[in-house]
Amino acid sequence: MAEIGTSITIHRARFTAPEVEEITGVPQVVIRDWRRRKLLDKLQTEMVGRRGAYTAFDLGYLTVLHDLTSKGMAIGQALIAADVAAPLVETFAEFATSKGPDAAFVGLHGSRLARYVIVAGDGEIVRAGSLGDWEAFRDKEGKSASGIVIDCKALGEQIAAKAPRPVVSVERSAP
Repeated sequence: MAEIGTSITIHRARFTAPEVEEITGVPQVVIRDWRRRKLLDKLQTEMVGRRGAYTAFDLGYLTVLHDLTSKGMAIGQALIAADVAAPLVETFAEFATSKGPDAAFVGLHGSRLARYVIVAGDGEIVRAGSLGDWEAFRDKEGKSASGIVIDCKALGEQIAAKAPRPVVSVERSAP
């Protein structure tokens, strides 16, 4: 735990387009096309000249969007699901990066923490802590429990493992 009066600064890494392609598997040409079509307005990307500097949120968003569209999901629905999943993926990437006492200072950017985002066959998009709970809820509602499951924890850990530097770091300075 930090001492009283200690200043805590959280540094979130930014990644270049080639690094994003390496981490997420989303080709740069696809990212450029999506940006041209105004599909990436939700990203937190900083533009440095004509080059993007991408956050862990962006990596999660791009990974989910690419995965869902590759599975044949309509872009509109995939954008909504990516918007729901990206903050969770970012949180899990930060948790995977930070260890020990630093973990208390990262993640949970105002989002209800859930491991899964599920795009149900009927189009409903939900967060779920466990698949069993979601299946039970759907059964109780008389709805099919089929859908596409996004494991935000696994994606966050994958991003943290593939990133060339820590996704987040905590700097402490004495009073």
